[in-house]
Amino acid sequence: MSDTAQITVSQWYEKPLEAIQLSAAKTNLIAGDELTLSASFTPENPDSDQLKWVSSVPQIATVDTNGNLHALTAGSVTVTAKAEANPSIQGSIDFHVQADVKPFIKIDNLAQLINQPLYQRKGLSPLISGLKVSFIHWK
Repeated sequence: MSDTAQITVSQWYEKPLEAIQLSAAKTNLIAGDELTLSASFTPENPDSDQLKWVSSVPQIATVDTNGNLHALTAGSVTVTAKAEANPSIQGSIDFHVQADVKPFIKIDNLAQLINQPLYQRKGLSPLISGLKVSFIHWK
């Protein structure tokens, strides 16, 4: 059994990478956030689109070889993608990372509130019922 194929050779034109544009779903992050960055190229579909990703402050945010950003702690950071074939061609994007602050309620007069007669606490029950404080026992 024998198969044949016809191959046509067209003239090949070099298509070097000229520019990289980076984008992200958001640039204001909270510590603990993770997102994947996107890169677009000029021209589209260049000969080489391999990138090296770099974080300006890895203590604030890291970026892996696939452009996955991991926000670690509060601060500002710039992520840069450099063309592996020509590192002078690069694109950057800035991020601001905020600390992950858990909401809380501080009650300064809790002892005074607990010692009030029940009739004076009326209307406060819904507010206090949501608290997860194990030492509150109503009389």
